[in-house]
Amino acid sequence: MGLGTELFNCPDCEAPGHVHVFRSVNVRLEPELRNQILADELNLFRCVCCGFTTRVVTPVLYHDACRQFAVWYVPYASEEEFYELTESIAGSVGYLKNAPMYGEWFRFKRSIVELERAYDSGYTLVRGRKPSGLLNRIFGSRQLTNV
Repeated sequence: MGLGTELFNCPDCEAPGHVHVFRSVNVRLEPELRNQILADELNLFRCVCCGFTTRVVTPVLYHDACRQFAVWYVPYASEEEFYELTESIAGSVGYLKNAPMYGEWFRFKRSIVELERAYDSGYTLVRGRKPSGLLNRIFGSRQLTNV
């Protein structure tokens, strides 16, 4: 879900420009956005005057309703701000609420690919089961079960 096209001043030359900003990516509705994330193209500003390129710093929720997982990119928020954000968007239950959060773009992208592979192999995040081995390294303290 894009916020629309926003006016953005180039940090290098101050020229005004436009960028389409996304805060939520629903891969089922807009599958092309997954590829934009993995290619580092999502929320990217390119100045038409000087060619300077930068990412617009904003939280992004990536969710895959078919595989029932989500990942947050929250580059600047404190833990309290993050929980307020998740509560306002995801509510208090479901896979959106339990989604891992990353402040670094490369970890956010890596997590998407790792979660896809884990879910395609039959694993899912649940409460009450302890992860082990490779999946423990992928998900940390999150709980996993084979479905």
